This record gives sequence, structure tokens and C-alpha cells, in this order.
Amino acid sequence: MNVPMLPFDTLKPTSATRAGAIGRSLQSFARALAIRISEIHRRTRIQRETRAIFRVLHGLDDRTLRDLGFHRCEIWSVAAETTGEAESTRMRTILHPRAPR
Repeated sequence: MNVPMLPFDTLKPTSATRAGAIGRSLQSFARALAIRISEIHRRTRIQRETRAIFRVLHGLDDRTLRDLGFHRCEIWSVAAETTGEAESTRMRTILHPRAPR
């Protein structure tokens, strides 16, 4: 039985094609991983800012909070809306000074 031997050169294109496909897959994976890590970093930063704003507002007394226009129970939502972590649900109003009586 005589089996013809294939020259090495005929196998090169297949190996190169396979290596190129693996390289493209790795690049795609690395790109997706970088995007995911960036998103986690962004969310962590926003959560850290939200907690910092909460701590500052929580340290204020009730009268000061009322002067700012909200109640103590709204501190979390105000902090989250300020950093963009939550959708803004508050109506923005323009306060007009009262006429002297």
C-alpha cells in the first residue's frame, strides 16, 4: 500500500487560517472584556459618589434639609438622582421671592 505523502506547504494555509481565526476570536474577547471592566468601573464610581452625597446629606439637620426642599426619607433618592444612578423624578421649580407684607 503506497500512501502519497503531502508536502508541508499544502498544510500551511490551513494552519494560518486557523491561527487567524483564533487571533480574531481572542481580539474580540479582549475587546468585550475591556468594555465590561470599564462598565463595572463606571458603575462603582457612581455608587461611591452616591454614598458620599448620602453621607453629607444625612449629616444635615431636618431644618436644613427642608430648606433644600426635601425630607430626610428622600436622601437616598436625591443622592441617586444627583449622580445619575436613578432616573430623576422630582419636578424642578423656580422659587420666587415673596413680596414683603
